[in-house]
Amino acid sequence: MSNQEPIANYKFNYKTTANKVMKNINLSGKTIIITGGYSGIGLEMTKQLSRAGAKIIIPARRMEVAKKNLSKIKNIDILPLDLTNPESIHQFAESFLQNNSKLDILINSAGLMYLPLKRDSRGIEYHFATNHLGHYQLTMELLPALKNAKNSRVINLSSRAQQMTLLLEDWNFEKIENYNPQIGYQQSKTANVLFSIKLDELGKKYGIRSFCRPPWYDSNDKYWSSKFTNYPLAPLPSRLF
Repeated sequence: MSNQEPIANYKFNYKTTANKVMKNINLSGKTIIITGGYSGIGLEMTKQLSRAGAKIIIPARRMEVAKKNLSKIKNIDILPLDLTNPESIHQFAESFLQNNSKLDILINSAGLMYLPLKRDSRGIEYHFATNHLGHYQLTMELLPALKNAKNSRVINLSSRAQQMTLLLEDWNFEKIENYNPQIGYQQSKTANVLFSIKLDELGKKYGIRSFCRPPWYDSNDKYWSSKFTNYPLAPLPSRLF
């Protein structure tokens, strides 16, 4: 496991806004995939990274919503993707690899939160299937492009909720009475953290670095507002660039 060390003279903190982080950043020539990049905090990341000149690919389960929300943003391609469907993930990755030689940044931001017990077509609990397994498969299938970038980044959006639950022995809640929406979500976020640590350990020699971040917010929960631009937005760390 790699040690987490503070960055010397780090100039950002939990109050830092997206505009401040992205000031003077030029991402021309960079290719970025952002899951969940058409709503909420993912949409703000899309706006900021597009303004910096990057080519952005947005995977979307709700294509019409994505097209509407992204209609005024430049340098955007939208492709269908359902993170609970392995074949959909494979088709997305295959299409991307056929049309792109490299992937500079992969931001796994999409997620579900506090759902009643629900399972995908494989019988896997929905939080775990979407928040962890879907992003795990997507990242693994995109490894050739991440390696080709020589200096790529994978960012997994986690949550402070991961501190409350470890991976459970009954991770798939075969005993239905064990299910709790909060625990289901928290466990999936713990899996995001563990995946990030191992990916960073194994990916270093290929030029792939992996990080995991929670979405920070101020005391009034303003990050849920539609006006993200001037609010704290830690998922855009400077070490991305």
